[in-house]
Amino acid sequence: MSEKSGFFNAERLPDGTYDRLYLADSFAAYFASFIGNGVFGGSMGALQVVRNESFGVAVQNGQGWINGYWYQNDSNFVFSIPTADTTGRYDSVVLRLDLMSRSINLVYRTGEPSASPLPVTLTRNNLTWELRLCNIYIAPNVTSITPDNIIDTRFDTNQCGLVHGVVDQLNTTEYGNRLDGFINDYIANVADDYQEKFLTPLTDQANLANHQRDNFYRRLGDMESDAMAYAGEYRASIDGIVSDANSYYQTPFLSGLNSLSNLASAAYNDFLTWLAQKETTATNQVNEFHYAG
Repeated sequence: MSEKSGFFNAERLPDGTYDRLYLADSFAAYFASFIGNGVFGGSMGALQVVRNESFGVAVQNGQGWINGYWYQNDSNFVFSIPTADTTGRYDSVVLRLDLMSRSINLVYRTGEPSASPLPVTLTRNNLTWELRLCNIYIAPNVTSITPDNIIDTRFDTNQCGLVHGVVDQLNTTEYGNRLDGFINDYIANVADDYQEKFLTPLTDQANLANHQRDNFYRRLGDMESDAMAYAGEYRASIDGIVSDANSYYQTPFLSGLNSLSNLASAAYNDFLTWLAQKETTATNQVNEFHYAG
């Protein structure tokens, strides 16, 4: 067993060296003892991943801690999204501690395309430790994303978490689960209200309207049938009147008119004959009167 303590000033030895040496991992272990992993700074937008243009994302400024090592980004860090595949995939933006390169950097990790895609597995070992800031769903054959495609994982302690304070960090997983539960319950209640208060009455009104429309068409059909029947009866009556008129014109009227014409012709001929007779008689009388004188 060994004991450790620190940090104290080093004293110079006679050979010019110092009696104690502190490495970076000693400081990291020190800070890790009271500062947990996660996003740090108190701002809800710290290291938040947001949509950037049509097919890209940007990580907003913020700070983070991983295993006692500190990170800061003082401006938006932009990533372009790799071309979409014919099947969907989940990409991730991670904050990666790399002890070999002695750095913490933001990294865009591309997921495996699949009919049922899963987020990439975080790398966590003695040399590399990743915190997932978000998952990004890339649908098949798309050329743009929406804010809804970005799934924030900063509040999930198992994937990232928030640095809470001394000794331990705030476990936000339960908070996230409760928030997700509240959102799901709210959506379910809204869906029930929509079904009960809007969709069902609307469906009832639609059914009533359809029923009234069917009744209207049925009554219209009955009216059409009645009109056709009445038209048939009326036409038969008109045809009868026309037939009677034709018969009356042929028999009583035209025959009578012909008879009257014949009578008129005979009377006119009789008148001419009488007139001729009167003319002859008058002529004879004039002649007799002339010769007598």
